[in-house]
Amino acid sequence: MTPQELGHDAWTKVASDTIPLAQLPALIGAVQAEREKSRPDVSPGDLAKALTDSCVFACPRCGVLDSSAVLAATTAAQMMAEDPQMAVSFGGPNIAALVSGKCPGCGGSTARVVLDLGALRSDTCWSEKAKVALGCIAGLLIASFTGLMVGAVLGSADATEASRLAVPILGIFLLLLAAACGAGVPGAFRRYGRRKALLVYLSLVVAASLIVFALRFGAARGAAPDGPLVPSAERR
Repeated sequence: MTPQELGHDAWTKVASDTIPLAQLPALIGAVQAEREKSRPDVSPGDLAKALTDSCVFACPRCGVLDSSAVLAATTAAQMMAEDPQMAVSFGGPNIAALVSGKCPGCGGSTARVVLDLGALRSDTCWSEKAKVALGCIAGLLIASFTGLMVGAVLGSADATEASRLAVPILGIFLLLLAAACGAGVPGAFRRYGRRKALLVYLSLVVAASLIVFALRFGAARGAAPDGPLVPSAERR
């Protein structure tokens, strides 16, 4: 597999292969180029962090190599490719060995590479977006149900004082339940912030409650007789 193919696959799945150490700069360059095409929303800093924290570069003889050293060496190699007169003047002999395509420990020329970009991958990204979307829809449904329930009870002429007190408390419980059990609001929290998501949730509850209350109150007034009530004659 070429560095370009491996760099492309890294954005759709966990990609792995054994390649020459001299091809690491081309591989990292391919991953960076693919980011600009498929995931321009990902910053170079986030990509560098994922390469350092989640990806594995290992020598078949010495074991796992330091990811930070590998990335520093690839950066130096890319700079030297642009300016052949440049000499590696940072990082010490380990960086210099990696730049020359050799393992710092044994002098080997190959490396096992496992590229796992985690949440930055396209499939994972869409999965997270789907979770957030479903979470927001669930939150809206819970908010609408809570508002309808509260408005129906508060607008009912037959509601007792106990129900008028209990239903708003139950509505608050449903709000907290939605936020705690992951039914919807947490996904919106992660994407839009806690205050904004909670404000939208409360606004929906209040709006639905007022609408139902107004409809019930208007229907009750429309059904009421215009004149005074006249008691019916008693049966003899």
